[in-house]
Amino acid sequence: MFRFTKTDAATPTRRKTPRNVVCRVCGIVLLACLVLIVLVGQLFAAATWHPTSWLESPTVVTFGVAWLVKGAAQPKGR
Repeated sequence: MFRFTKTDAATPTRRKTPRNVVCRVCGIVLLACLVLIVLVGQLFAAATWHPTSWLESPTVVTFGVAWLVKGAAQPKGR
């Protein structure tokens, strides 16, 4: 959330501002999932539906999205 939104320039570019929003949203979702993993793990420790696995999936996906946005991923051929 903090490292991905850093910039070297004094004024961010036109494309940097929307990327920062995406990175911050991904960071908030990631933190929310991590908190939920802890809470649900305490409340439903013996659950047969494996809440930790279900909550790890969006955590990994949001990290991947933030990573791709930070790296300014371009479709192949550009």
